Amino acid sequence: MDEQKEMLLDDDVLKIIKQHFFKESINLENMRLEIEEERRKLEREKREFESIMDAKESMYQLSRNQLLRERKSFDQQLSVLKVELRKLANEKDQLRKDKAAFESVKNKFSYFSTSDSKAIQSIFFKGLTNPDKIRQRYKDLTKIFHPDNMNGDDEMMKMINLEYDNIKKD
Repeated sequence: MDEQKEMLLDDDVLKIIKQHFFKESINLENMRLEIEEERRKLEREKREFESIMDAKESMYQLSRNQLLRERKSFDQQLSVLKVELRKLANEKDQLRKDKAAFESVKNKFSYFSTSDSKAIQSIFFKGLTNPDKIRQRYKDLTKIFHPDNMNGDDEMMKMINLEYDNIKKD
């Protein structure tokens, strides 16, 4: 009988152990399913995040490329402006020198009569023999010294007109 009791006891223990393992396997399976669902959710979030990051990266690259193009354009424009500013400064210096020379001629011119005007003919139209070039020089000088301009000068314009008229007569 002891043996039967022992067997029954062993059967009961075995049954309890089996039930425990069954419950544990169900719990493990449920945990596995929860983990699997959590993994799928994380993968979906990862794909969404990567998609957003790719979009942000492409926007960043586009913005960066645009900024680089704008900077290159700005640098080119700046270099052109610097060159033109240097040219303008040189022209301004040359204009000051020419004006000083014209002023000295103007002072000398007051001593000359109209018959002596050929003596100063070479000042405004120096070295020009072609009528078209002379006419172009006359137009350039009138643009600079016309009294309506900011730096215009009546006396200088009279001298230019007198010299131009004398050249046209010859």
